[in-house]
Amino acid sequence: MLALHSMAQQPLNLDMEMPGVTGTDRPWGWEGHWMWNAGTSTMDSTKVMQGKYSFRLEQTPADSSTVPPPHAMMMRLPAASLQGKRIELTVHAAGTDACVFLNTWGEPGQADSVVFRKETGEPWRSAKLSVLIGPNDYQLVIIVQALGTGPVWFDALVLTADGKPLTALPCGTAPSAADLDALRTHSSAIDVMKVPAPTDGKWPLGYTDLGRMVGDAQVVSLGESTHGTHEFFVAKHNLFRYLAEEKNFSVFAMEANQLTTERINAYVHGADGTAEQTMGGLFGVWYKQEVKDLIEWMRGYNAQNPQRPLAFVGFDMQDPQLPMDSLVAFLRKHDPTTADQVQALLAGQREAWRKQDYPQPADGQGAMWLANAKQAEELLINSLRDRPARNAIEGLWAEQNARVVTQCAMQANNPWNPSIRDSCMAANIAWTLKRYPEGTRMAVWAHDGHIGRVGFASGTSMGAHMARLFGERLFVLGIGTYDGSYRATRGFTDHRPMDARCFPAPVGSLEEAMHRILPATSEALLLDVRALAKDPESTWIHSPRPVRSIGYSAFDFGFEQPTVLADQFDAVLMIDHTTPSQKLN
Repeated sequence: MLALHSMAQQPLNLDMEMPGVTGTDRPWGWEGHWMWNAGTSTMDSTKVMQGKYSFRLEQTPADSSTVPPPHAMMMRLPAASLQGKRIELTVHAAGTDACVFLNTWGEPGQADSVVFRKETGEPWRSAKLSVLIGPNDYQLVIIVQALGTGPVWFDALVLTADGKPLTALPCGTAPSAADLDALRTHSSAIDVMKVPAPTDGKWPLGYTDLGRMVGDAQVVSLGESTHGTHEFFVAKHNLFRYLAEEKNFSVFAMEANQLTTERINAYVHGADGTAEQTMGGLFGVWYKQEVKDLIEWMRGYNAQNPQRPLAFVGFDMQDPQLPMDSLVAFLRKHDPTTADQVQALLAGQREAWRKQDYPQPADGQGAMWLANAKQAEELLINSLRDRPARNAIEGLWAEQNARVVTQCAMQANNPWNPSIRDSCMAANIAWTLKRYPEGTRMAVWAHDGHIGRVGFASGTSMGAHMARLFGERLFVLGIGTYDGSYRATRGFTDHRPMDARCFPAPVGSLEEAMHRILPATSEALLLDVRALAKDPESTWIHSPRPVRSIGYSAFDFGFEQPTVLADQFDAVLMIDHTTPSQKLN
């Protein structure tokens, strides 16, 4: 087993001997490919080339007459220490047809691949792949894929850089004593897990420091480095409460499908029902006790402050079903002829979603969905121009629902482009703010990878779009942890929940540096990144650093995507040790 302590390097586990956080279903460091993940994988001791285990993959066709969908696993590695070097991967495979890719992610990026065909002779087949790491490459990616019916085994992979074997990769350089002093100067302890006692109303230590940093910002983005951490969720609840009570914020926006959250918004404004009933359409990562507590607090606040109520809104666009149905329902009352046309145009995409969540369109189908969605949107606009809606708000929502359907079709037509979703979410946030009086202030709940001004992957983040939309009126708070555990699914397509261990932050990361300077009496630190970036004593903050980034599924490492912290966040909240988010009581 891998020793769980801060390390200066990321182990590679190319010999497949260490199990991952989910157990022996995959070796440590390997993750499911988000597009090709329709099969099974496991560490296997029955067929090995060396050591105790190999890595077995197998596609799972629906029936004997169906071509099995692709199934692949991948390992993502930081490329910063490899730039300018020739990388060679030696790979061994046995069993059915298989494919291996060696890619660099960046601009312009490189790729090499090999296909192994099933043979009756030598059980283990070998090949070498090679790429040159360019100056703009940020990740090196190894992908192993099963192609044919039946199992395929991979074992004894070897990676070299300019001919020298690699068993681990540096995560980053440790901060100097001057860097640590600068971090101390611009950090302050914060009791973010506490709120004022009912009897005194005084905010605990550190909240006023945050208020000073926020200043007059209209939009405050509250991030998280995992989607399943109790302390992150409670902290964001408490921070929004502070912003609402002390800084006049009145809109809470969550990374959730936009129309779904309108039921929650009605509840916090006093509608009948229960919080659990209104939460039914949220993503599973938000269907948690901490989110329910936030919703109940907002409802109670509104009951006591009817003259200045709080709103709960969403801005995501991943599921088009409710927007489609609402759009057609509006047109049924407004313009039945157009309703029939729009329903026919959207029928293919709607039926695909009825059969399966997040359906992957066949070749050419995504382009058709997008063309039909755009045509449906145009039909609605023409109908509203010729026949204005009797209820202006219903008309605005109909236009937005048509827009969200188009956004979802855009993503389905180009699923590899993360910028599409992020740009759409930023646009939906801007649309939402326009519904409220000028100057309305909003807190945004989303992942660090979305709120960051540059994001953690290729493409443009939601935060980058928001920075262009709001300029200096935007404040971005990243939230991370040194170690602990979090709630996640076992994989991208295996949605069974589990509590996963956070790999302790490696040497060279901000999380590990802030762990070093954390006072013994404190649980969390608030770092003023903007002030630190201007400090001439701190150069460390201006070069790429590994930062934890884990979504809804469990990761062994989570520090694969380095970022320049000074470009990413205005401030960082670091909670030293964390625990999993909680099931609904």
